[in-house]
Amino acid sequence: MILIKNLHYNKLKLFLIYLSIFLIGLITNTTIVKADSSDTEVPQSLNLNSNLSDNSNDIAVSQPYKSDFLNQINGSGEFDLKNKQINATLKSLRAQSTSSVPVLNTEGSSVTVNSWQDFIDAAGDTSVGKIVIGVDLKAANNKVSFQNDKVVAFNGHSIDMASRYMNTNNYQINFVDASINSTGSAMLRSSSNAVIIFSGIGSLTGTILDTNNIYTNLNFTNANYVTQNTSSTPTIRFQGSSGGDLSIKDSTITDSSRSFYYSSTSDSISKNINIDNSTIKSTYPSGTSNYFISTYGTYAQTGMILKITNNSNVNVDKTNQGDFNAPIYLFGTNTKIILSTNSKFTVNNPNGAAITESGVGSIFDVSDEGTELNVSRSGTADYNNAVIRFAWTGEMTFDIKNHAKVSINQNGTVNTYGIRMYGGGNNISVSNGAEFDCINNSTSWGPGIGDNDGQGIYYAGGGSSNSFKLSGTDSQVLISANNGPAISSLSRIDMTAGDGTSFVARGYYPGNAIFYSTNILNFNMGVPRYFDFMNTASIGTGTGGTLFNCSDTSQFSHGNIPLSVWLSTSNVQKSPTKSWKYVNATYSGVNFNKFTTTSSDADFKEFLVNNSGLSKLGRMTANTAPAQVKNAPDQPTNADSYVWVPTLMPAENNAYRPSYDNEVYAEVQLTYPDGTTKTATGTSVQNQKYYEYSTSTIDGAIKIPISSLGSSKKYLEPGTKIKILKLWRNDPDYNSINAIKTDMSNTKYNQYKEQTVIDKTPPDPVVIKNNVKMISQWSKKLEGTGEPGTSLSWKIVHHNGSADTVYPNATTVDSNGNWKINNISGIVNDDKIIVYLTDKDANTTPFSETIFHDATFLPATVVSVGGTNTLSLDVTENLDFGIIPAYTPVIKSPASKEFNVAVNDDRDPSHVNGWKLMARASNFKSGQREISSDDLGLELNGNNNIINITNTDSLIREQQSTDDYRGSTILDLINGPQKIKLRSNGVDYPGKYTSTVTWTATDSL
Repeated sequence: MILIKNLHYNKLKLFLIYLSIFLIGLITNTTIVKADSSDTEVPQSLNLNSNLSDNSNDIAVSQPYKSDFLNQINGSGEFDLKNKQINATLKSLRAQSTSSVPVLNTEGSSVTVNSWQDFIDAAGDTSVGKIVIGVDLKAANNKVSFQNDKVVAFNGHSIDMASRYMNTNNYQINFVDASINSTGSAMLRSSSNAVIIFSGIGSLTGTILDTNNIYTNLNFTNANYVTQNTSSTPTIRFQGSSGGDLSIKDSTITDSSRSFYYSSTSDSISKNINIDNSTIKSTYPSGTSNYFISTYGTYAQTGMILKITNNSNVNVDKTNQGDFNAPIYLFGTNTKIILSTNSKFTVNNPNGAAITESGVGSIFDVSDEGTELNVSRSGTADYNNAVIRFAWTGEMTFDIKNHAKVSINQNGTVNTYGIRMYGGGNNISVSNGAEFDCINNSTSWGPGIGDNDGQGIYYAGGGSSNSFKLSGTDSQVLISANNGPAISSLSRIDMTAGDGTSFVARGYYPGNAIFYSTNILNFNMGVPRYFDFMNTASIGTGTGGTLFNCSDTSQFSHGNIPLSVWLSTSNVQKSPTKSWKYVNATYSGVNFNKFTTTSSDADFKEFLVNNSGLSKLGRMTANTAPAQVKNAPDQPTNADSYVWVPTLMPAENNAYRPSYDNEVYAEVQLTYPDGTTKTATGTSVQNQKYYEYSTSTIDGAIKIPISSLGSSKKYLEPGTKIKILKLWRNDPDYNSINAIKTDMSNTKYNQYKEQTVIDKTPPDPVVIKNNVKMISQWSKKLEGTGEPGTSLSWKIVHHNGSADTVYPNATTVDSNGNWKINNISGIVNDDKIIVYLTDKDANTTPFSETIFHDATFLPATVVSVGGTNTLSLDVTENLDFGIIPAYTPVIKSPASKEFNVAVNDDRDPSHVNGWKLMARASNFKSGQREISSDDLGLELNGNNNIINITNTDSLIREQQSTDDYRGSTILDLINGPQKIKLRSNGVDYPGKYTSTVTWTATDSL
């Protein structure tokens, strides 16, 4: 038996206090100086011509800030020339302009005018090239008539035209920073071939220009202008036998006019609007007859050309209610709307059509990467107005191409259309990577195929034939009708969907079809990237709805595709009725009830025979597009037991969804730091736990355990590179003819960037020398082992709740893994010391057990501070040497047992003496028999000196120094584990023998 004394430790609470302070400061400053030439306020950064003087013929105009101007004006309230806030904003914006561009150099002198008469005189003086407005002016009885080319600089002032006007005659007049208010007639008139230019920053209230039988060129160049007009007379109007052009270039127009532009010129007259690198916002808050651009006349007259190009952004939101009416309303032969070169055109009519175009040969052309057309209508008006209406004539083209995007949304409650095209010879074309969405969300009354029947696209009015063409890789179409067919036609319709395209068509038409022609429907579909035709009326009850309604001479064909179909009596939102790997067919007859095929799939043929071709289908879809791969949410680490490869399946309109179980396959290569490589193959799994201990899931990822790569390690090795070699779908065998392979060189599909495994595993907790768990409050040092090269920090967690005392980067673990902390102070009983390590990658041993990815990180080592101001001992309680032979004079393999003995020195510093450890062992006894220690005894081997433990005290160890050894000291008597040996010189009588060892620690004298 062994006598011991046990220590009891009190647990302390750990308090962590964090303080984060985030300060944000913002200082702005603007410095204004005066220019002697005209007293115009400009910033110091403005580069003025050094020769500018009162006699200079040049005027500098600032390039406006478009977005700043719009934002500041929009926040200034209703448009009103007398609104002091707007005027102050305009004045401030002029002062902030930082670059100057000469707009017009004129011959003649510069004159400052301070009265209306001065203005009249200067306008008529041909020796004057520049007029500077010196004060706010109000028109008197006489009109201003310009007699030569001039610049009129408003210099922060305004003109109130009352019912007067300025006549530019046939000259070129440049108004700079103009602020003009006209309450009667138009503020400007002109003679033939006049050129009117507005530049700088200004505001125009009322009708700007009203011409009759006079050709005039009106320009906004390098301009930021607010325009408003509550009059029924348009802001800009061209009438009569002569046309005119409107040019808006490098400018911003913020318009609040009932009618911005109107043209009612005669046939064969030029009518052009060019919007180039400009931003326009046109709104009007009330009324039902408001528009941005409108032409009047018959659709047989020469039409207008509207161009929106070069990064322009036009936003129109106005109500124009009535049959054919729209905020954009263009009539005439060969009318052209051209939207291109990264420009945006957004039109909304709160209660009617957004765009109406009419005229034989008319074209709506949307082209180029970054170009977007967004058109919508809403409200309850029940006119025939679609979101976009091609009216009256037929032979019109809607052409979307070259990666442009079109979005059409019918959001009204009435059962109108997304697009309505009247007559024959009409064509909608989507090509060369363009995207076309036509969404009809109408809900009122039942669906149909005629007027106001909720179609996505409606070819109305009969005619010979119309067409819908989709071509070019990655071109895509989405037509969705909430309460009607996707497409209906009252005449023959020819449709194509070329190789590599995406065509999604959805409609709701119970008992009928979503592709509905009262005549012939010819549909030639090659091998699309994706298509999905669905009648949402098929919900698994009743007869549902079908896909095609057409005459007997119609034809539909598709190339070799992996096809899935649903019968109209099934629920088209659930699993398909049938699926085939690869099939092709040509269908004919009424509603495509006949077929021919070169496919060898007998099941496919049998299904078509039993179900009358396609005539009973409620949905059909195919997907030939390659799968997509991307990087996992987290970079791989050396705490990962798996390689994650998120994969996605292509869906409608270039969208992607997470892969389902066993839908996508990948081959992954790992290149280890030593240059060796391993590969493994995996398949997608849906809704699986992301990492071993995570509560979140990841959809559609391939999860490859590193054990499948032949690794004996539990986690990925830092520095390992991960690369996806192959990705495919549709067949587990990459070499199968059915496998749809991803081109890994195409970044559209391969978005996985080669990954390098990073080190996120913190160092293991340190080991305190002699496995010390508690030290005295008088202890001065602590030492132990840890990961070589790491930085060691430690902190005191005070039991009274005070802030932790932290000693960051106190020392570095040496190359042998040893460390030592000296000069410990400031600890008292019930405190705790936490020792933690930080490696070169800034990974730090956590203070509590932490789960990260697939690993569990052990907490930092905690040493308690405590004791009773005494010496105490911890020793192993029992030793059992088992069975040994009796009568054996020498045990050739001496029996030995590991044991622990620790001296706990918790005495205060007044105890200057060290301590000594003594041990004695009673003679072994079996019952009443007692064996002499000479025959059966115990011994220690300390420093190669044998210490016999007999029935008298034997000195085991003496410690003279006290301060260095405060706390617990486990005796290190021999190299390796401590052992006590049983020594025998022979025992006469067998039996169970026991002995008691008594350990005593006392002051060293």
